[in-house]
Amino acid sequence: MSPSEVESEETWPVEWLEAISDAALIKASSSGIFSRAKAYAHSDAIEITDEAPYPEPTLWAQVLGTHLYETSVWIEADRIAGDCNCPNAQDGWFCKHQVALAMVWRERLAGIGANGEPGAAKSQRASRQEKRQSLEEFLYAQDVQTLADKLLSFARYDRQIASDLRQWHKLATVPGTPTELKSVITQLLAPLDGFIEYGETDAYVRRAESVIPLLQKACERDPESAVELAVHALRRAWHAMGVADDSNGDIGDLCIRVGEQLLDILQTAEDQPEAFGKTYLQLIIDDPFGSFDAAAVEEAIGPVALEHYRSCLASRWRKERDQYLAERAKAKNQDLDKDWDFARLQKLHLAELERAGQVESVLDVLKEDLTSPGAHETLIRFLERHGRQREAFAAAEAAYKKYPDHWRVESTLLEFYRRDGWHREAFKLLEKRFKKAPDLANYQALIEAAKIAGEDVEQYRESVFKRLIALEKAQMKEPRIQWPSGKALPKVPRVTLRAQILVSEKRWLEALEIVQPPAECEGEVLRNIALHLPKSHQAEAVTLLKRIFEALMQTASTPYREPLELVGQIIKRQDAATRRAWLTELRTRFKLKRNFIRDLPAA
Repeated sequence: MSPSEVESEETWPVEWLEAISDAALIKASSSGIFSRAKAYAHSDAIEITDEAPYPEPTLWAQVLGTHLYETSVWIEADRIAGDCNCPNAQDGWFCKHQVALAMVWRERLAGIGANGEPGAAKSQRASRQEKRQSLEEFLYAQDVQTLADKLLSFARYDRQIASDLRQWHKLATVPGTPTELKSVITQLLAPLDGFIEYGETDAYVRRAESVIPLLQKACERDPESAVELAVHALRRAWHAMGVADDSNGDIGDLCIRVGEQLLDILQTAEDQPEAFGKTYLQLIIDDPFGSFDAAAVEEAIGPVALEHYRSCLASRWRKERDQYLAERAKAKNQDLDKDWDFARLQKLHLAELERAGQVESVLDVLKEDLTSPGAHETLIRFLERHGRQREAFAAAEAAYKKYPDHWRVESTLLEFYRRDGWHREAFKLLEKRFKKAPDLANYQALIEAAKIAGEDVEQYRESVFKRLIALEKAQMKEPRIQWPSGKALPKVPRVTLRAQILVSEKRWLEALEIVQPPAECEGEVLRNIALHLPKSHQAEAVTLLKRIFEALMQTASTPYREPLELVGQIIKRQDAATRRAWLTELRTRFKLKRNFIRDLPAA
């Protein structure tokens, strides 16, 4: 969508505007991330690439940070949501790039210019560009002595400027030997006070990122020795991240930049010697989150180092495997979990075998240790990926035979049954699942499977309902205790699931019949029934809604949104006299709940 088509603020619901308010953005991220995002929002770092207004308003952009990130934000269920490919957003965090983009969205909504650009935002951006250009022209016109004097005068009153100048001087006069450079890198990346607090990461990164130009210079002088320096820098950056609160991802960004520098150096240098294969193995094992492009690095290190890496990997895997199998035998526990290091090592080993086309070797490894549902799943998916569907099917059946009560194993076999047309078997599997976990989703899947398997659906549906009624009666015999009071609850039929099924089938009157007292049913199901009853049953609808209202008011507190919403739905279905009488009754009964009384509709 072009900028000229962007929706104006007047067309947006209030809930959407609240979703991109300061309070909402702070709640979605944190006060620290919100503060950092302001600098992005008020810079030229954000370039809008696309926009969609309805039904789910979305804004896409490229945000220039440490790298160029693909970022998007949208409104979902009246709340802000987003996505970004920066490291900080990978675990579900709402990052500074997303917050900044949401701020820009607000600016765009605040005013649309004649050419479709937001008037205020466009004017501010143009003004900033003009001021920066004017300042650049002024500074470039000054002589060196004047600029140096001015910098020194600034440094006398600003500790950060003084520190930056000292760092600049230190880097400009760095000695050239690898040993001396390694010492400087260690100092640059060392945490000053042992632990880097959340608010200190920005200052740390400003100092530590000086290693990037340092590594570039080292590469220009001697690419071979620069490789060792880059590996050292990456390890020191990982160490710093391990002793920091890096919630905003700044140190993680730095690790990625150092990893990229390592790749650049490897691609510039000659093929690495054999010994580097062992160094690289340990590096990739220790990498906490994928700081570099492993495939590109393996291509860059050359065939000799790569072959040694694979040899070291296979040898280390065999050693760890033997130790794991010995521990499992000693513990006599066939479900002994692999530790994280061994699991990672095995994953790397299998990836290398597969890359080399050794499919049977991979299968030998996978079949060696089928002691968990996850191990069976890995084997099944590998067979599928290599077009061995019949073997994958057999593996799925073997897994189910061993773990008949495991949901994931059951789902995998069900997937094969459906794919290969084993409709009767799929139906029986879903029947078992529904008996074990009766809920609406399993019921709907079961009925659909019955239809495909050629069952008389109506007759089968009736048999399911008979089973549910029997289950309700059995549940009535079980003691029920209210928590935390310890009070015994009445033994009444709980018909929520049957009512949910009838509601899903739009059998409103049948649902109404089964939820009558003393039957117990969830409030949301009762509301759904009430709101869909025909006009001829308005009295019954009011009764159901009042039933929900009374239950809610037992525990409700300000701002009473849900009870007040129910009041509105009830009085729509009452005549004027009945409405006045009921509202008067509410004001009397709940006079101590002042905010509730205040917000009641006028009689």
